Amino acid sequence: MHTTRKTHRFGLLTPSSNTTQEPEFTAALPPGTPAFTKTRFSSITPEVQSALASLHRGTVLVIGIEAHVCVLQTTLDLLAGGRQVF
Repeated sequence: MHTTRKTHRFGLLTPSSNTTQEPEFTAALPPGTPAFTKTRFSSITPEVQSALASLHRGTVLVIGIEAHVCVLQTTLDLLAGGRQVF
């Protein structure tokens, strides 16, 4: 799964449209990969929590651009939820 961010709220980092990532990134994902719109620093929303729970996995790989904010907040939320984060 991956999240997209609302650029009007967090600032524009890519030349993409309002809620999409770079086409090269999304093209590399397996077909049917769920996408969630990110509206805060952490990607862990109730919708993402439900999707993670349905996978029945305790390990999550977090990749992002802003390590000091978004990656950190997402990682802290995952750790608080008992997940192992890489």
